[in-house]
Amino acid sequence: MTYRPLRMVTLGLFCLFVVLSVAPQSAQATAIGFRDIENNSGLAVALAEQLTGEATDDGVGVLFRIDNAGPKQSNIAGIYWDDDAGVLLSILTITPSNGVSMDIGGSPDNVPGGAGISPSFLADFWVRSVGSAANGVSPEQWVNVAFSLQNTKTFQDVADALTSGFLRLGLHVQSVGTGQEFSDSFVSTEIPEPSTLLLLGTGLVGLVLHKRRKQQS
Repeated sequence: MTYRPLRMVTLGLFCLFVVLSVAPQSAQATAIGFRDIENNSGLAVALAEQLTGEATDDGVGVLFRIDNAGPKQSNIAGIYWDDDAGVLLSILTITPSNGVSMDIGGSPDNVPGGAGISPSFLADFWVRSVGSAANGVSPEQWVNVAFSLQNTKTFQDVADALTSGFLRLGLHVQSVGTGQEFSDSFVSTEIPEPSTLLLLGTGLVGLVLHKRRKQQS
């Protein structure tokens, strides 16, 4: 029992380290996660875990990378941007991994189910697979989409808009399930600010220290 308080403090400090380590390290890269808004397949909650994105400062504007890590069968057939912050100007380039073919525009012009969520998701920009969903982003594939920014806007403005939810991404995922007969939709989740994560971490340490004092008294 003598070393239990020390172990608890060590655990608390470790929790703080973990919380801080997942915070964005700089304004040059912002991780993007997704949640389902249409779960036609019944697999969308699990599928969201393999769909990730990242926004990086490419020195000219912003580069969005969308990954489908797998292993669940799926094809990201459409990627949408709802830019309520007004930071994006235009799509400059689309650079896919082998086997992926996507282009600006296409139908539908909004992520399915997006208009029905709150706040509504209404796309300002979108890219879709060329020809069929099979040319979208399948497991272990990715695509990069580079944007120019509005005049005076910087990557920090993009990062802030992603954090606040005023810039959101949507994904239309098709060919889901063993029969590849379903399609699901996803939108990006708001990103916790580093200050919020720091408060959470220090709160964990505080609880550990408080319990230690009670045991010593």
